[in-house]
Amino acid sequence: MNIGTKFVFFLVLTLSAGYQPSAQDQRSVLSRPIEEIVVIGKRPGPPLWKVTNGDNVLWIFGVHHPLPKSLEWDSESVEWIISQSTEYLTGLSVRLVEKNPLKAYRIFRKMKKLRENPNGQTLQDVLPPETYARFLEIKALYAPDNEKILELRPMWAAEELFKEALDSLGLTSGGSISRSLNRIAKKKRIEITRVDASEPLDSKQWFDDLRSIPLETELACFEDFIGAINSDLQGAVERAIAWADGDADLLKELQYPDAGLNCLIFSGSAQASRLLKQARLLWITSAERGLRENDVTFASLSIRELIHDEGLLEELRKKGYAIRGQ
Repeated sequence: MNIGTKFVFFLVLTLSAGYQPSAQDQRSVLSRPIEEIVVIGKRPGPPLWKVTNGDNVLWIFGVHHPLPKSLEWDSESVEWIISQSTEYLTGLSVRLVEKNPLKAYRIFRKMKKLRENPNGQTLQDVLPPETYARFLEIKALYAPDNEKILELRPMWAAEELFKEALDSLGLTSGGSISRSLNRIAKKKRIEITRVDASEPLDSKQWFDDLRSIPLETELACFEDFIGAINSDLQGAVERAIAWADGDADLLKELQYPDAGLNCLIFSGSAQASRLLKQARLLWITSAERGLRENDVTFASLSIRELIHDEGLLEELRKKGYAIRGQ
């Protein structure tokens, strides 16, 4: 980390998708790794959702994670639409910012320490024996050489193991697609409106919130991720392929587990919750302005926001805008 620049905490907050692995799924043991996904050749990429207000059009690009590491998507049609657009409206971004480099570095060190179990304990000391045994089975499949994970608190150990499992299948949760869209918009010299709700980090409250998380919540978080690894890795592969192939019907049919919903360590933070509400309101307000003022607006949102009943696309539908194509 370059502490000479401003230090930014990015909070990735996932909305509920209305499906969770069953208790039976979570207790099952994955007997063998799923084959690694390899994408060969260019793929069409995701479908676009079309929102209209009279003659004005808002095209929405669905961003999905995780995606294949080897994905090369055909951006020609997207580049053409962006070139015809007046404005690019980015997806949601929620940030808590600390600009003082020395204070940021102290926060970074405290955060690193807070990720570890207290008093030199390991996961074996804090997890129930049955849960720890299941964890070791999955770790042996997907992260056999990662011993550092044994020192982490359950909610961070669960996230680390899930990332290792995705990596072993050739999937990545990186933001390369969003960066590509930004590069295209800059290349086409259109206005970029960033939906960025941010404010200075209240570090004292933030650490107080983290320290006050009950062990029961951490164990629930751990069970969520273990359940997702056991029951939903194949689903993650299917969703990634459907996105790469632009299969809107399949994307809507597939299940979207709430893996790690209990691990949203910022979900109990009043500051983060307030910023998330601001970001959602800002996106809707900006989308409606674009539909009033621009002939064509290009935007991006997560697939979840586009296909679920409480997503932002549904909010536009309820406001009376016509939605076609998907």
